[in-house]
Amino acid sequence: MAVATQQRQTVMLQGVEVPAQAVQPELFYAMTQRKQAQNKVALFAGMGTTDNIKIRQQGIIAGLELRVFGTVVIAAASSSAVTRRWPLDLVKKVRVNVNGSSNLINCSGAKLKARMMMEPDFNDRGVTKTFAAVAEQQGTLMLNAEDQGTSGANKLAPGATQGTAGTYTVDLYYFIPIAADQITLAGAIFAQSAATEINMEIDWATQAETVPQTSGTVTPSFSYSVQPIIYAIPSVNGMQIVPDLREFHSLIEGRSNVLANGDNDVDMIGFGAGRKLLRAFGQVWNGTAPQSPLVVNETNYGPLSWKYGLNEIPEVIPSGRHMRYQLDRLVDADIGYLHGFWGFDFANKFAMRDVVDGNRVTNLRLGLNIPSGVTLTNATLEFVQETLSVAPAGA
Repeated sequence: MAVATQQRQTVMLQGVEVPAQAVQPELFYAMTQRKQAQNKVALFAGMGTTDNIKIRQQGIIAGLELRVFGTVVIAAASSSAVTRRWPLDLVKKVRVNVNGSSNLINCSGAKLKARMMMEPDFNDRGVTKTFAAVAEQQGTLMLNAEDQGTSGANKLAPGATQGTAGTYTVDLYYFIPIAADQITLAGAIFAQSAATEINMEIDWATQAETVPQTSGTVTPSFSYSVQPIIYAIPSVNGMQIVPDLREFHSLIEGRSNVLANGDNDVDMIGFGAGRKLLRAFGQVWNGTAPQSPLVVNETNYGPLSWKYGLNEIPEVIPSGRHMRYQLDRLVDADIGYLHGFWGFDFANKFAMRDVVDGNRVTNLRLGLNIPSGVTLTNATLEFVQETLSVAPAGA
């Protein structure tokens, strides 16, 4: 007599085959344990170079904490005309790759900071940092414990020249959101597999982009540490239990230097079927080098929008000032003031209701109007697409 056998069903989670019955989010949340451990601490490779870090294969990785710390030594009779890229874009680019093909994170330090303020656990309210000669308390995108460069009463202030000799201490913190959401862990990486290799690269800005030597000798020296936030994979009756990890989360930065006064349409290349747009945000950098970000106000921006298809425009924000109000309310930080960020946050309140579904829209674009009174010189839009996708995100 033939004995019927039940075929064991499997599902693919980020390229890893697991039994379908192992995907039990509620049981996983009840039994998992959060872990943190330092993955690497080292001296940086140098200004204008790249450091490579291999992330250990353990559990489910939801985020990476990056700390950058060290000094900038200004010798006697020396000075630095500190640029507006300082200090956040000292980290010129962070890239996180899985199995060498999927580029999940690829954006600058300042973009990571703006995204960090969109997390419900972060804000910069009342954090005083110096910009030019002014002590600012809103929109710094920094935490109180961070140090932008301090030597006694003197600061390395973006947009100001510092000529006082001294050793300026620097300490910066970046949160890299591997998961789109730190509660549901949507988009987290299934790392506990020999089939998964996770690599992180840090591109460091050149000295000319951050703390150039205006005269004499200005010497930067930094170290960094990387600490993953990991969730253990519990075992029940001999089976490992995992949450739903079918989607990848990505933050990918793009650029457009084809900007003009009037209406501008910027294509969001790479967005399409199988993807969900959670956020799109960016800055316009303008002026002769070193450039500065345009403040988000009525002088610099007219209507801001997103659109698709022939000319479907679901949302139009009437002015830069209105955009600044809206983002201040949504993310609890005035990201449009000092750093000039504008954008659209679809995931802040009701992510799965409000996200833009790539299966329903084509030719997604950002629309920005720059009034005729704004003088554009080498203007460049740097913008980030944050998505969830059922397949690895392309570079």
